[in-house]
Amino acid sequence: MFRIAIVHFVLDIILIVEQRKRKSMKFQRIQNLREDADLTQKELSEYLHISPRTYSHYENGTRNIPVEMLIRLANYYNTSIDYLVGRTDNPHWRKDEK
Repeated sequence: MFRIAIVHFVLDIILIVEQRKRKSMKFQRIQNLREDADLTQKELSEYLHISPRTYSHYENGTRNIPVEMLIRLANYYNTSIDYLVGRTDNPHWRKDEK
């Protein structure tokens, strides 16, 4: 019984650490893409129809990026959402033909 309690405690700690990592995730790729395009946060926020402060929060990872914004960013940079969030290192994508 004691071992089970210890295992649950350790798993809870791991879960808390992982949640904190995700909350503090910085979206370096959207910052790099913006800088490579010689855009300011203000210019890109105008394209996205959000405030520069909100956009800054997205880049810094202090606010989650809504899926709608990820789609707009992916369309703007002609890349995939997977690339923006670091699930792939390939910035190029193609739609599957049906």
